[in-house]
Amino acid sequence: MGKKSKNKDKPDKSVSALTDEELLEQAAAENRAARAKEIADGCPTKAELLAALDHVTLFDLRVVEDGKATQTCLSPAGDYVFFTDVNDAAEALQARKRTHPGHLVLGTTPLGRAFGLTEGKAFGFQTNVQFPMRLQGSTEVLNDLVRDGHADGAKALCPAHLRKQLNPRSTVIPMFSLSELVEGTEAAPYFFTKADAVQYWMAATGKPQEALDGTHLILTDLRVLVIRMMSEPQDWKVLRIVPSASTVHFLQGAAASREQAQSAAPPAAAAPEASISDEPPPLAADDEPPPLE
Repeated sequence: MGKKSKNKDKPDKSVSALTDEELLEQAAAENRAARAKEIADGCPTKAELLAALDHVTLFDLRVVEDGKATQTCLSPAGDYVFFTDVNDAAEALQARKRTHPGHLVLGTTPLGRAFGLTEGKAFGFQTNVQFPMRLQGSTEVLNDLVRDGHADGAKALCPAHLRKQLNPRSTVIPMFSLSELVEGTEAAPYFFTKADAVQYWMAATGKPQEALDGTHLILTDLRVLVIRMMSEPQDWKVLRIVPSASTVHFLQGAAASREQAQSAAPPAAAAPEASISDEPPPLAADDEPPPLE
């Protein structure tokens, strides 16, 4: 038997000599180098990712103070919620009005900013916000998936190993597409409802709804798509998250109502946006939620 090495159980001096601060900086430098390689390989920068997502609008609750809806309104559970479904947001607004003393309105937040705020811990976005935040998928869509018999309900859309990295407060955000729309195409659109996916497919292919039998329905989670956009080269340029028809309709209606109100009233007497009637709920379209750094 040969002699045991004297250095076998000795720690690596080059590592043990580093302070905790130096180890953290070393890890940060390694992460920066890995991220730089991803970007060089075709993955987006944070700014590019946000720009690719921000054409989709989510809804949240705000408190009006001094005529401006910039103050966040937390849920009874103490978190700030970004709703993908305007109907869920409107219902939450009416329910919160029964317990909140302030003047509440609906606010809007771009998807990229909302994702950065709710999933920042896992994906390197930073914010100084002190309260918890989360994404809320459409209640109607989630219930439909459970009724359709998906294993573990809608949770099956997001793999268990991935869920461990994500914000546990957020619900699953179901996304839909069809094989003919994403296989061998230059763009791969995904939709917040099955109905929107079918309508788009009918318009794109010229086929009637009855022809859907031969087309494979694709189901996934919004956060899975965003992670693909962040980590798979060029996916962020191909994947396209399409705003829901209900969101587009609501935003167009709110914009038309504002324009009509502004044109009907004398400029000096025009009412502030915060005083618009709650039918539909007033919209704080230009106000920003807590900033991303």
